[in-house]
Amino acid sequence: ALAATYTWSFTTATAPGTPVDIGAGQLRLISLPMVVAGFSPFAGMLDLNRNSFLARWNPTKAMDTTYGKYQYLVFGGMPQAGLAFATAEAGVGYWHKSANAYHGVFTPRTESFDLPLLGGADSWAHWNLIGVPHTTAVNFASLQVIHGGVTRTLTAAADALVTANYGWKYLGAAQGYQLVSVPALYPGAGTTLEPGLGYWFWADQDCTLRYPVPGKAPAAAGPSKASRAAASDWLAQLQVSGPGCRDAFNYFGLGETRARLANPPTPVEGPYVDLWFDDPTRGPDQVPLAAGLKPAGRAGSTMWTFQVDTNVADSPLTLSWSDLSAVPTNTTLYLVDTATGKRVYMRTTSAYAFRAEGR
Repeated sequence: ALAATYTWSFTTATAPGTPVDIGAGQLRLISLPMVVAGFSPFAGMLDLNRNSFLARWNPTKAMDTTYGKYQYLVFGGMPQAGLAFATAEAGVGYWHKSANAYHGVFTPRTESFDLPLLGGADSWAHWNLIGVPHTTAVNFASLQVIHGGVTRTLTAAADALVTANYGWKYLGAAQGYQLVSVPALYPGAGTTLEPGLGYWFWADQDCTLRYPVPGKAPAAAGPSKASRAAASDWLAQLQVSGPGCRDAFNYFGLGETRARLANPPTPVEGPYVDLWFDDPTRGPDQVPLAAGLKPAGRAGSTMWTFQVDTNVADSPLTLSWSDLSAVPTNTTLYLVDTATGKRVYMRTTSAYAFRAEGR
């Protein structure tokens, strides 16, 4: 058995430190603030059965249509070569599933932490699973990106097409993916990285992500693309929910000053529902988008086309849009179900129910 011989380490409860809860008895993205010698993952973090696991992203297999895009640590090991891993790393994100949360105590860092990121050759390989190497919350906008000898803020790195300026966390299927970003970029998005959690983060190029010590902020960021948006730009939020699953952070609107919001990879297991926008200007192998943005100042009507995917087949789903206050009052909005032809006026109703036929 492969995994039974692996050793991991964190600070133990006998040493002074800060408590951090990791996991919550369900599938979620997690991370470890510190990794030190002398700890077994099967002594509290993973259950001694095949239903409990840690999974890390394998960007070299990012386009794989099977579970080969992940590597696993699970009781008894993985039977196939290349599907197992042996060591955990601080600051890296992992899928984690166990019956209970792990209550760890970790020594706070007093220095900044650098995490290498891969830009990837394939479109999905631009995704990196990152974590939080500190024991307290990190201001997302305080992160820095080092590329080509230049240190940039997240805003500047996104403007230079080095990385994105947003990330995705996952706390379970009932909540689905939740967006974090630099301030004023997308309505409702969080602005902090929480200790013990993992996040999807996009890198356009190989670079290094630097986490300053919380409270020791880097130089102030320049104005974001969102803050430079024209007065005619607007965004509205779309949500879709189904039995035990939700996808809440999707947007449509006018104004292409914001960076494209890439849809994160499907959760490693469990029920999901996923909304994404079609973009005919992008190739079929490109990562789908969670935001449909059209140029401002377009004459005539504008159409946003999106699709909904779920693995909860033959089940009721609900689309909802609770807040259209950012949409100009002289804009008329209709939702058209392309499967049935039904048209709904979005100003007088805030939801539309339909049924998933098949997957």
